[in-house]
Amino acid sequence: MISPNVNIYAIIVTYNGMRWVDACFGSLRGSTVPLHTVVVDNGSTDGTPQRIAERFPEVHLIRSDENLGFGRGNNAGIRYALGQGATHFFLLNQDAWIYPDTVERLLGAEDDRSGILSPVHLDGSAERMDEAFKRYLFGDAAATRDDGLLLGGLTSPREARFINAAAWLLPLRTIEAVGGFDPLFLHYGEDNNYCQRVLHQSLTIRVVPQALVCHDRKSAARPLRNAWVGRYLLITYADPRFSPWQATRRTLRRQAATLARVPYYLLRGDGKSASEILKAYRTLLRRRNEILKSKHTNASRGAHWL
Repeated sequence: MISPNVNIYAIIVTYNGMRWVDACFGSLRGSTVPLHTVVVDNGSTDGTPQRIAERFPEVHLIRSDENLGFGRGNNAGIRYALGQGATHFFLLNQDAWIYPDTVERLLGAEDDRSGILSPVHLDGSAERMDEAFKRYLFGDAAATRDDGLLLGGLTSPREARFINAAAWLLPLRTIEAVGGFDPLFLHYGEDNNYCQRVLHQSLTIRVVPQALVCHDRKSAARPLRNAWVGRYLLITYADPRFSPWQATRRTLRRQAATLARVPYYLLRGDGKSASEILKAYRTLLRRRNEILKSKHTNASRGAHWL
């Protein structure tokens, strides 16, 4: 039974998300558990905030003059919800929508160790699992088994080391222990780092099989090589659970393979690809003090970055 003292704030960061407004916010209205909704708009130019204000006047709308990105945008919403006495924070992507019982089922799976509670991610068709979600949760099995077989094995909440932040329910204990998203991450990697910090505080990340969310995204295009390498390095070395030496030792094989591509590209006459990899490592070294400071902050308990 859901406690009558539960006070849940749904927090959505928007940027030119007009085409999803009705599906996303309409689904929140239909939740069996009442939700307060906060939107942080990152300077949309397609009329997204105007449509939200017109169609969903119950939403508290925060308009930012600058694009805060996903992490800082959610931090602004979390700060507002904290000031309103929120007991839970439901982070939802603008291109996602829930079922009436999604939040109720997430709440029903909460225990004293819960850090992040996530529903099962379906794609925009609502007929298949989101491909990235399948990889996060099932690893290699995602490519060899169909959705029905994979979901059939999920009969109780399943712990994971990472689930992307398209639909997270965060209890107040998580905010008090972990805080908000680290502004060290401008775009991408924020949720990887947050999951690392949740695990560092001995809290769990769980997927609740009976709870569902639809995430209407296309398969992401492969990023430029330097963007991928740089993202991986930042996620690896900002992990509060490991010292820089431990991070290197744990990822030595992968990093050695990456660096081995540099002479390979040079021999092929592909100086651009070699330069992109080396640039990622130069950036890591240039930001090492900033990363170490952030790692030290995130290793401690507290409502950081809020």
